[in-house]
Amino acid sequence: NIIMRFYTYFFILLIFLATQNIFAQENCDGNRFSEAIFETVTVSENIEFGYNSQPTLFNPDAIQTLSLDFYEPEGDNWEQRPLIIWAFGGAFIIGTRKSPDIVELANRFSKLGYVNASIDYRLSPSLALNGSEENALKAVLKGVHDMKAAIRFFRKDAATDNLYRINTDQIYIAGVSAGAITAIHAAYLDKESEIPDLLLDEADEVGGIEGLSGNAGYSSEVAGVINLSGAIGELDWLEENDLPLVSIHGTADDTVPYGSEILTLFGINMMLHGSSTMHERADEVNMRHAFLSFNNAGHTPFILGDNTDMYMDSTFNHVRNFMEIQVCEYLENAGNVGINDAEEKNAFLANYPNPFTEKTFIKFAADFSTRNISLNVYDVNGRLCAVNYEIQDNQIVVNRGDLANGMYFYSILDENNMIKASGKMMVK
Repeated sequence: NIIMRFYTYFFILLIFLATQNIFAQENCDGNRFSEAIFETVTVSENIEFGYNSQPTLFNPDAIQTLSLDFYEPEGDNWEQRPLIIWAFGGAFIIGTRKSPDIVELANRFSKLGYVNASIDYRLSPSLALNGSEENALKAVLKGVHDMKAAIRFFRKDAATDNLYRINTDQIYIAGVSAGAITAIHAAYLDKESEIPDLLLDEADEVGGIEGLSGNAGYSSEVAGVINLSGAIGELDWLEENDLPLVSIHGTADDTVPYGSEILTLFGINMMLHGSSTMHERADEVNMRHAFLSFNNAGHTPFILGDNTDMYMDSTFNHVRNFMEIQVCEYLENAGNVGINDAEEKNAFLANYPNPFTEKTFIKFAADFSTRNISLNVYDVNGRLCAVNYEIQDNQIVVNRGDLANGMYFYSILDENNMIKASGKMMVK
């Protein structure tokens, strides 16, 4: 009996590993998204994606043309590539899409198999002389409008010429400092009712939350956010099961708050909620998220200060690992890998957070809540582990219990003990 159980668990583990290998080859192309499988990146510069009003001291009717640089791995033949749109930092008063940190990150992610765009957005140099909460909000809204125009630009291309071969379900927005604040608000300030009171009088004139920067008629929806030293205006904008968020932040950041503090830069004096409290909120509302704190590090430590290369490597690795989970899970569900029945496609989502310390959640479709499903967890040697879990609110809540640190594999079984989905989780 013991021997039979051993061979049963071993057989299940072999099946799981085999399907994972098939998935990796067919959907994530071996090491794609985890390793630099491309040596060279091609950059197409000065691609116009929109335009909008940008008054100057001498020309109140001035219009700014918005451009981007597009990074893609040389020789890549994929037709449905995930896209990351990057916005530079500079306190909304200075900066360029050719900022060295943005160029570095765009190149690194392109070598993994992503395509990347580094975009312009309109700056607000008057903030340096006339800092106020209202002017700061206007500066953020301008950036949001321009970033959304870039998103719509790629969606328009995918629907027409398809020059950039983008998977429109896999568009991520990212930024550094002010660029991160732009990306965060482009994703999570997603209702007209959330527009701050200070902007209500002119919101309609500038296009509400969507803006008038170009490519009207196309969606500005995205799949997730990469936040490098950014913040949000209101924590309530992060809602139940909101878009995935991955962040880094230095605990000693004296420019953009690490937690919830008053921003005093340029005398603005407005409350901002930095990465630390954003991820506390993400826990509360069941968002997928991953947060890396740099202890005693200041603002954007991968750009400024000592050990910038070390911080850049850590930043890249942290974001890469989170992004690989998002993209490969999407591809797995799109390819119906690991799901036995066609009608059960997308029934289960990968567990989050992953890695986890105390508990993780495996969400599933609502109609599964009435079915007799169960969970088996195995260690790397194929041994069945005793795990405390419960099924509630369309998700399996897995408690760490006595699990030691390390990698585990799980299988979800239906009422007939047929495996409906498999995955892996890391306890740390």
